[in-house]
Amino acid sequence: MDAERPAVLVILACLAIAGCLSLGGQDPGQDTSVPQNQTPSNASAPIVNATDYASVSTERAFEPTVAAGPDGTVYVTGARNDLIHVRSPESGEWETRSRPAPPPESRTTVIGDALVSVDDEGRLWYTALLPSQVWQVDDPTRGGVQIAVSEDGGQTWSANHFVGPPEFPWNADRQWTTFGPGGAAHVVWKAYQGTTREQQDAHLVAVTLSEDGSDIGSPVNLTPTFPGSTSLIGGRPATTADGSLVVPYLTVDYSGSSGRDGTMRVARSTDEGSGFTTSVIWNPQNGDAGTNVPISASGDGARVHVAWNGPDGRVLHAMSADRGTTWRTPTPVPGLENQNEREAPWVEVTDGTARVAGFGDPQDGRVLLDLTAFPADEPPSANRSTTVQVAQPPSTDETGFTDFAHLGTLPGGETIAVWGLPPTVGGQINLSTVTVGS
Repeated sequence: MDAERPAVLVILACLAIAGCLSLGGQDPGQDTSVPQNQTPSNASAPIVNATDYASVSTERAFEPTVAAGPDGTVYVTGARNDLIHVRSPESGEWETRSRPAPPPESRTTVIGDALVSVDDEGRLWYTALLPSQVWQVDDPTRGGVQIAVSEDGGQTWSANHFVGPPEFPWNADRQWTTFGPGGAAHVVWKAYQGTTREQQDAHLVAVTLSEDGSDIGSPVNLTPTFPGSTSLIGGRPATTADGSLVVPYLTVDYSGSSGRDGTMRVARSTDEGSGFTTSVIWNPQNGDAGTNVPISASGDGARVHVAWNGPDGRVLHAMSADRGTTWRTPTPVPGLENQNEREAPWVEVTDGTARVAGFGDPQDGRVLLDLTAFPADEPPSANRSTTVQVAQPPSTDETGFTDFAHLGTLPGGETIAVWGLPPTVGGQINLSTVTVGS
């Protein structure tokens, strides 16, 4: 993420509170207990194996992302890279494609936070912040998001949109993409006034596009507007089988006497992104709900899984079995619950199995990338989950890793994890493969 990250939060409370409010309202603090008709599963822990990593690119390895297509094609790019790397499912060889040029109306030629995604039909979606100067203190241009779509794996671009406010001082930060069961695509990002270091009136924005990306709707505010005293972190959204859109986000209020008051929420839409209500996943009562980005969500039928970097460096997980209406009390993810600053995780749910990956737990000065897999019908537990070490690079430079773990899952359950090395050992983008089975 290009914006400055909030300070590490250090207090953990033991109660979870849920509520529901209209935009701009107050959290009533209702219970988040699981619906009574939910019963435990007898599913066992998955069998998980990881391969050694391989280098993909020597381009700058800052915040690389990966997407896997339904035909087995793999796409990789970096946050500010000019190329998209494409792996053929037949030959296993890599080719490169040029990223789509920013639309002329954006008035910029540079990018930030580039992200690749693939929909169910195999279309490649490319999104990026425009301009990439959003992290600078004085940016005289407006900030928005580029959304481009390719029908042929990045060789040509059939749609290329710029979505942004009409004028400065509005700006944009960290966008995410998800796809609904009816083919609609949703792109979510944070809009704010001022500069990255002095954000004011921050809120999350969503825009819905047609299946092929040719038609684009008007941006919709999906959260209340938060003042500069509150840090807002938007997460990767999820869609459920009925088309509900669930967007997790963390707010940290620094105006109180405790110095920080964090709450993990979701914004939920049941009308394909036209309107949203918000509810609370976790509010540890004048304590810390977590920190760091991204917060990540993934849908599986009616279930939604959310993972984030909680207090004390642990990866926390919360699950809803009713499309984001109520939430289980958050619990640490087995294998990722150690301290030592676990970096922000990624959750991916495919074929009934949830996968959560995160950095942290350094050994011999080297940071690990670990992945925990568990049956997606229940929250993770020690006896129903398996954790593997995905990568341990030959470096003692912890800052060399990307800010977040990023996963893509191929047909058949093979999961691709992508991450970066620091310039001291090549600076390349790397890829590991994890197989998950029963």
